[in-house]
Amino acid sequence: MNAKIISSTLACLVFGSAVATTGCGQKKSGAGIDKNNTARAVVERKGKVSQLTSQITQLENDNKRLKDQRDAAQAKAQMVRVKVLNNPEDIIKELPGLYGSNDSAFQRRRIHLTESLVDHQEGSLDAIEEFLNSSQDTEPDIAADSHRRMLDRYGITEEQYVSLQNSIKETLEVMKPALDADKERRDGERAKRSEEDEKRRAEGRARFEDFRPKMEAFRATLEDLPEDERGQKMREWFQEQRNNPESVARREQEEKDREARREQEKNDRETRGPTASDELRAKVEANTKVVLGAEQFEAMQNDRSLGRLISEIGGNDYRDAVGGGGREDWRSRFGGGRGGDQGRGRGGR
Repeated sequence: MNAKIISSTLACLVFGSAVATTGCGQKKSGAGIDKNNTARAVVERKGKVSQLTSQITQLENDNKRLKDQRDAAQAKAQMVRVKVLNNPEDIIKELPGLYGSNDSAFQRRRIHLTESLVDHQEGSLDAIEEFLNSSQDTEPDIAADSHRRMLDRYGITEEQYVSLQNSIKETLEVMKPALDADKERRDGERAKRSEEDEKRRAEGRARFEDFRPKMEAFRATLEDLPEDERGQKMREWFQEQRNNPESVARREQEEKDREARREQEKNDRETRGPTASDELRAKVEANTKVVLGAEQFEAMQNDRSLGRLISEIGGNDYRDAVGGGGREDWRSRFGGGRGGDQGRGRGGR
């Protein structure tokens, strides 16, 4: 049994458990049903759910154990241990090859060999000096470890990774003129929105400065009152100011303005149609489906890991290209006035 078989079995068991759980406790119709048989069926279903849960837990543990065994086997395969290293020169020759990873097996081997050099005392100094003079890199390749973990996390091969990386890079190069024009348009829209936001904030600050003297004057009338009574009167006064006709009318107008901006942004998006960022995302996803296969592609869509995979492989260039399009900004949903391409695409899928 390998990790892939266990993962498939886990999915089947989870589905079976969900089906069994859904049926628990449901009342069957019909006057002739024996209540004892119905109760027995419920108990049996609950027992089946418990059994499936135990099997899932066992398979998860087996899956982890097999992954650990695989990682250990890969580490051992990369280390040469067919001979005992008895002299400093052989130890020095062995050490550079152990910096291809920073996993625990490589760390232990490096520590062991370094301690062996110490045991040779002055006899190892010449070999150490020769090695230092060679200027070889002796830093652990942490990036390689991170890359291997990323492949495991998404369940893809190195060949698939390289294919996706090259495809995204080539698509970005082909679409660069359109993407640059799209970015310039988005930047202009953002600048305009920022200017409008700053204007509204300035109006709010001005209103507060006009309100401050009135508030300070009322607060001065409460100085001789007990603290609790003073706090209660301030709350009542603020509520009165909030509910006066002028304040109510201003808030209603602000809400109408926000709704008008949202409607205008929606109309602009529909008029503009798909942007270059949308087309880039669609092309990259289409090629990803070819590289991964339809089954894995759809599975990653369903667990929402597809977007993360593409973003991680595409790097900053891809994220910058799609960052302004195809995603609804949270402030737009709450009336913050964000426009541009927000709200068009498929989000983090």
